[in-house]
Amino acid sequence: SLGGGGSITLSFAPNAIVDGAGVDFIVFENAFLTNASDPSTVFAEPGEVSVSDDGTTWTTFPCTATTYPYGACAGWHPVLSSPENGISPVDVAAAGGDAFDLKDIGVTHARFIRIVDKTNEPCSEDGGAVANKNGFDLDAIAIVNAETP
Repeated sequence: SLGGGGSITLSFAPNAIVDGAGVDFIVFENAFLTNASDPSTVFAEPGEVSVSDDGTTWTTFPCTATTYPYGACAGWHPVLSSPENGISPVDVAAAGGDAFDLKDIGVTHARFIRIVDKTNEPCSEDGGAVANKNGFDLDAIAIVNAETP
């Protein structure tokens, strides 16, 4: 868990995410539906996703929504891929999670991903946020279009 407003930066170097056909990577968080027949009942802890090729200059996917649907935020589509059900984490149509295409933000090559928690949920009895008890819970990132050395 990143905690309220927390962040994580991941390096894939020497590998990279490249802009290929369609989705380039998928971010998995522990979002779930509270009513399986209604996708708007998602329990979401959204996160803002940014990418960088050098770890210094960042380009951010627009994560501006605070309620369903959460748009270009990560953390609001349930994860469907698992070793138990045989769904591959790079199967864009079946894996679940939140898919990102570098083309959408004009990037062709990225070695780093940064996720910043954007939840606005209170966790304490007085309604205030508790920094170490809420926030985006990163499960995994699957690179769909990869460059390897």
